[in-house]
Amino acid sequence: AAGNVDPTPAQQTWEVLPIDTTILSGPPALTKSATAPFDFSSNTANVTYECSLDGASFAACADPESFTSLPEGLHSLRVRAKDAEGNLDTTPAQHRWTQDTLPPGAPVVTSPSNNATVGITPLVITGTAEPGTTVTVIIDGAIAGTALVDAFGDWTFAPAMPPASGSHTVSASAQDPAGNTGPASPPNTFTIDSTAIDTSIVSGPTGTTNVKDAVFDFDSNKLGVTYECSLDGGAFTPCADPSTIANLADGPHTLLVRAKDGMGNLDPSPASRAWKVDTLAPATPVVTAPANNSAVGTSTPTVRGTADPG
Repeated sequence: AAGNVDPTPAQQTWEVLPIDTTILSGPPALTKSATAPFDFSSNTANVTYECSLDGASFAACADPESFTSLPEGLHSLRVRAKDAEGNLDTTPAQHRWTQDTLPPGAPVVTSPSNNATVGITPLVITGTAEPGTTVTVIIDGAIAGTALVDAFGDWTFAPAMPPASGSHTVSASAQDPAGNTGPASPPNTFTIDSTAIDTSIVSGPTGTTNVKDAVFDFDSNKLGVTYECSLDGGAFTPCADPSTIANLADGPHTLLVRAKDGMGNLDPSPASRAWKVDTLAPATPVVTAPANNSAVGTSTPTVRGTADPG
């Protein structure tokens, strides 16, 4: 009342924070579920929430909230908190996800083809399927492993433990990134022939011969084979059985021959035959003893001379 003023006024500081909304949980970026559960949160107490699904108008929604029977495709949810005074979050939280509930089609196994026979080379299974899926390969009714399908729809699988010799089946199913699994393909039946190929040379020149043409006869432990020959270190080329090599030059020669079966498997250890062609007549020998017109003192003289070695 006398007009004196408090020289140290009392003070209080506070801050008005804007409402902020957080989506604590929601569906993964890619899902096969037609239901999308959400859990929300806010930095302000005693709020309610409003949601906008796929661009629709904001409407009141619960916390947690679940959207059901959603159609296939891309979805987006925006959510904003509203406080007791009706103030709204001006920057709604947003969540996007894709719903994929359609399973991929059955893959196609292209190799081994149905009723095929494969050889002793490592077994490789190939096929086609929906790009981006993962193929599960089934051999004889059991899962053998998986393979990724590339952007062109192709996949390749080599089993760690190839099946034994005999008859087998192979099929495959595909799973997309959302986890949808499609039906299995019809099984292909194939046969593994694990008999190793062996080649033999039945007949042909040996040692040294004065014949320039060499005629060979081959054989193999497998039926229906063809042959490939390599003469004197040259490249292997197809050759007949029997096979004739004509007009060979004088000198040593070597022939390698390998059998090839109907699956393209080759004998890894070709049969070999070495021989020598010599068509040059030797020079006339020279008799050095007894010398011409000489006299010897025995009725059994020793005759000596020189000639081509061998």
